[in-house]
Amino acid sequence: MGLEPVTYNIGIFPNPFTNSFVVTTTSDEEFSVVVYDLYGRQCDGGISQKEYEIRTDAWSAGMYFAQVSFKDVSEVIKVIKH
Repeated sequence: MGLEPVTYNIGIFPNPFTNSFVVTTTSDEEFSVVVYDLYGRQCDGGISQKEYEIRTDAWSAGMYFAQVSFKDVSEVIKVIKH
């Protein structure tokens, strides 16, 4: 018998967004979120379980990258601010 793969089901909504977006997951594991702009500068970040809201009121419109990381896997998701 092998180990069952862990499914994180990461979601970001709304995307595109205006003043905030939420990162969600179905996993009970703690995860971190770090958001970068197109120049690789960190804009925001934090640690949570299940859900994390990022406020973007002061950000300029454009494309950003949200890196969502668990202890054994990391995923980068493109997000767009209107």
